[in-house]
Amino acid sequence: MSARRAPYGAKTALLVAAVALAGCDKKEEASTKPDPYMRMLARGAELGEQMCACKDKPCADKVQAAYDTFAEAQTKVISADNRKPSVDYENRLAAVQRRLAECATKAALPPEPAKATPGTASTQRLDELIRSARERVGQRDKRLVLSKLVAAYVRADGALDKDYGKLELVFKMPPLKDDPKRPIGAPPPKPPPDNAKTDCPTWRLEAGKWDEVTGPCAPDKELAAAKCTVEQIWAKAIEDKAPNTALATLALDIVDGKQSWLFSIEDESRGVDIKKTYADDCAPQLEKPKP
Repeated sequence: MSARRAPYGAKTALLVAAVALAGCDKKEEASTKPDPYMRMLARGAELGEQMCACKDKPCADKVQAAYDTFAEAQTKVISADNRKPSVDYENRLAAVQRRLAECATKAALPPEPAKATPGTASTQRLDELIRSARERVGQRDKRLVLSKLVAAYVRADGALDKDYGKLELVFKMPPLKDDPKRPIGAPPPKPPPDNAKTDCPTWRLEAGKWDEVTGPCAPDKELAAAKCTVEQIWAKAIEDKAPNTALATLALDIVDGKQSWLFSIEDESRGVDIKKTYADDCAPQLEKPKP
C-alpha cells in the first residue's frame, strides 16, 4: 500500500509553522545575546569597585590596564552595532570612567590622616605625613624627588592644626649631574627624553584630604630626608622667643647651598612677625625601645 500524501493545504500549513518556529528560535537567540552597551557598563562598574579598593598605585595600574583592554575590545563590538548610543548610556559610561579616574588618583596618594578622637593628640603629625608621601611617590616613579615642602599652621608639637593645617609637597626629577669632562662654557647636559613624557605630581593636604595636580617634570632641586624633626625646629624657635601656642609656617629649602628650615609666624593684627632660618643639621635621634 502506498503512503498517503498530505493535501496541498496541509503541507503549506506545516511549512508556515516550520518557518515561524525557525523565526522564534532566531528571536530567542537574539534576545539572549548580551547587549554590548550594558556589558560595557557592567564590566566598567565591576572594575570601578576593584579600583576603589586599591591602596597603592601598582594595584590601580593593574585595574586600569584591565579596563583599557576590555574597553578597546568592547568598543569594536559596539561600533559594529547599528544602534546609536543613547544619551543615558553616554552619561552612565562617563560616570563609570570618572569613578575609575578618581579612585586611581586616590590610590596613588598617601593615606588620609586619621582623625583624632576626643582626649587624644592629633594624628596629623607633619613628619609622618612627609615620610608617607615620600614612600608613596617612590611607588609611582623611583626617580621622583621632593623639591618643595611648605607646611602652614603647624603646632609646636609637630602636628598640623586640625582646623587650619595645610601641606604642599612638589615632586620633580632630580637636578641634572654635570659632566666633569665638559669644558667650561659648553652646553649643559640635557634631560633624558622620557622626562618630558612623565607628569610630576604636586600633593596638597587640606582639611584632612589629599589632592593632586600634575605638571611638567623639569629637573629641580632635591630635598633630602630632613635631619631635624618639626618639633626640634619649633624648640629652636621657642628658644628664640617664639610663642609656643602659635601656629607657624615651615618650609624646607636650600639656603646658601645647605638644606635649611624656614620658620615664620605672621599675625599682623597682633603685631607678630617672626622669620627665622635654621640649618637642618640635627643629630640623629635614637628610637625608643619598644615595650
